[in-house]
Amino acid sequence: MNTGEVPNIFAADEKADVCELVRGPAKEEERCPEGTPAQLFGYFLERCKKLLHIVLAFSPIGAAIRNRIRDFPSIVNCTTIDWFSEWPPDALQAVAKKFLGEIQMEDEVRENCVNMVQIFHSSTAVGAAKFEAELGRIYYVTPTSYLELINTFKTLLGEKRAEVMALKNRYGDGYECLIGTESKVLTMKQEIIDLQPILVTTGEETAKKLIVVAKETADADVIKTSVGIEEADASKIAAEANAIKTDCETQLAAAIPALKAAEDAVNCITKGDIAQLKGMATPPALVVLVTSVVCMFMGIKAEKV
Repeated sequence: MNTGEVPNIFAADEKADVCELVRGPAKEEERCPEGTPAQLFGYFLERCKKLLHIVLAFSPIGAAIRNRIRDFPSIVNCTTIDWFSEWPPDALQAVAKKFLGEIQMEDEVRENCVNMVQIFHSSTAVGAAKFEAELGRIYYVTPTSYLELINTFKTLLGEKRAEVMALKNRYGDGYECLIGTESKVLTMKQEIIDLQPILVTTGEETAKKLIVVAKETADADVIKTSVGIEEADASKIAAEANAIKTDCETQLAAAIPALKAAEDAVNCITKGDIAQLKGMATPPALVVLVTSVVCMFMGIKAEKV
């Protein structure tokens, strides 16, 4: 690639700096005897052509490479192009061993996987050639496709391993749960067997208690009936007592004024009146009557002297 043909690749100050940087090597090689900027920059371009190497890798798939070549025709005109349209079987096997060697698996399985991806790639290339011959359409099978195939295989293998491991863990947890449940069931079964005699004894005692309870219930029903009759009699007696009470209260209400008057009359009696009464040889008939009534109220038998 002729770098001198690229215009304005360096600014003026950058070009001056480049010339100063190559002045020493140019002097050592006895180049640029006059040391002008033009000679020094020409020496710089010559060293770039000799020492600068650029490697560009393009994939033929799609329209991107065609657009790049149209935009930069020097990619084709000023470069050496090596086309690697396909890899030999040894290269395919070496690349597969390199990438699949990172996966943990048995050696025999890894060898079979290496052969598998190699067969896939080779058969795809054969199919692409047949597709081009029959339909006139090009399908590129490139080394990048081979690498993508290996990476896809690694990704799918990782996903499937994760799914299988998750299922394994799930089944393992379920198996442990079943084993634990079976152990608990056996323990509970043994406890039920041990409790069977106690349950039989308890059932017999319960049956006996039920008989007693039934008898006591019957007795309670009889007592309840008797109590109901007695309650009816008591209600009748209570009603009669309430009637008597009402009558007594009525009579008491009528006797209270007479009692009040009697209390007032008693309160009017003085010691002189009592002495006068005692001095009477023959008390009047009214005095005798009142005294007899008082003795009757007090529960004292009257004696006539």
